[in-house]
Amino acid sequence: MNRITIIDPRKCRKCLHCIAVCPENVFDTGDGGFPIDIRPQLCIHCGHCVAVCPADALIHRGIDMDKMPILEEVRVTPKEFHNLLISKRSIRAFKSKPLESRIIRHLIEMAHQAPSEHNSSEREYTVLTDPEKISFLEREIAEYYQTLMLKLNPLTRKIIGVVKKDIEKQIDRISPDLLSLRSRVSAGLSPVFRNAPCIIFIHAPRWNIFGRDNCIHASDYLSQYAHAAGLGSCIIGYAMASEKIIRQHVRIPQEHRIYSCIALGYPAIKYYRAVPKGKPCIRWM
Repeated sequence: MNRITIIDPRKCRKCLHCIAVCPENVFDTGDGGFPIDIRPQLCIHCGHCVAVCPADALIHRGIDMDKMPILEEVRVTPKEFHNLLISKRSIRAFKSKPLESRIIRHLIEMAHQAPSEHNSSEREYTVLTDPEKISFLEREIAEYYQTLMLKLNPLTRKIIGVVKKDIEKQIDRISPDLLSLRSRVSAGLSPVFRNAPCIIFIHAPRWNIFGRDNCIHASDYLSQYAHAAGLGSCIIGYAMASEKIIRQHVRIPQEHRIYSCIALGYPAIKYYRAVPKGKPCIRWM
């Protein structure tokens, strides 16, 4: 049997933490009470076994150990993290200052640390930083919604409402904003991408039933890390809902679907207060 891990018996304390944390039950106790990977074919390369070893006694052959540094002690207090979360806003006013490619790459690397099913990390990132391309795409999206809303006239909405009232209500709620997109773009405004210097699309294979979750987790990691780094971000729902238009102008793999679109840049305005979100609805069972 081809072992995927190497246990150094001189270092191993037989704590068996690697057995306890393995999500796929790869390990068991072997000779002398040492852990052994009796089911290496089940390994998903999550690295939990290496990361949890207090004696640095385990080497994983399928993971680059040089990319698994010893963690510094986490010193973020609950109060500090609380303040980080309540201070985050969706930024819709950005400075014209461009983002350096090294910063964007680092943000994506942090986003890719987000969890995914079976540690697949099956998600990809497409980045737009060309101002002309971003402006062109914004105009195309505005035209798309203008055409769509003309088709969704009051009569059409009523017919839809017979089948699904919730959709009719939602269309009525957002229609004034959608109908004004083209005029605002024509006036030199940026109602879709908000003049952000960087747009990131996160997408995953259509066939992966967890693709949406994988992308949303990464999107959340990216936006939170960006906030901690002094950057601003905003999820662009209008872009995700016009994927057909985006595909005509942005190279997204045909077998992929876009699950998140993030506008990113330096905030032009500073916020001084946290904003309440209301009481969460909690059901205790």
